[in-house]
Amino acid sequence: MLRELFRVWSAQLGFEVVGEANNTQDCYDTYIRVKPNVLLLDIRFDEVYSGFDVARKLLKVDSTTNIVFISQFDQGSYVAEAYKCGGKAFISKNCDIGVFNEAIREASLGKKYYMAGMMERVMDALNSDEVSPKELDELDFKIFMLLADGKKNSEVGEMLGIDPRTVSVHRQQIQAKLKIDRLPQFTKLAMKYGLIKPI
Repeated sequence: MLRELFRVWSAQLGFEVVGEANNTQDCYDTYIRVKPNVLLLDIRFDEVYSGFDVARKLLKVDSTTNIVFISQFDQGSYVAEAYKCGGKAFISKNCDIGVFNEAIREASLGKKYYMAGMMERVMDALNSDEVSPKELDELDFKIFMLLADGKKNSEVGEMLGIDPRTVSVHRQQIQAKLKIDRLPQFTKLAMKYGLIKPI
């Protein structure tokens, strides 16, 4: 198990693990209670929120939070999102102990650490005119997520307590904002930004 491996590596490298969490609230409460020097955060955090959501919440409370993101996916959009939301480092789940060590140590000093080749992808993604679904307002984001999950306009309307025709209007607005024109692109974009798990 990856978490166990990181515990072993931490012990070998002299890092003290002061807390663990399995959901957003637990992570927030644990962080506030123990104030770790570095927070290792999986992008796929729980069934509702991503690691990016957790990071943004914590950074609003404590801007000095040193976050190291970890993910099995290291495509440019993920790395760029980690960078944009304040992550000090980004490592993949198949990294070796050397990379793990460097990321934790650099982040503990408040420095940035992105694996070789990642910064180029970060800059490519940052320079792209693609809009992240995270930039949608609250209602549009909820509609986007439900449509990305395969729900029909009528189902979305029922779940959110709004008229299906209103859903249709918002869907058109979302497509215009995100520069997409087909329903399958909702799912593809949500997967790209780590909002839903790949099928």
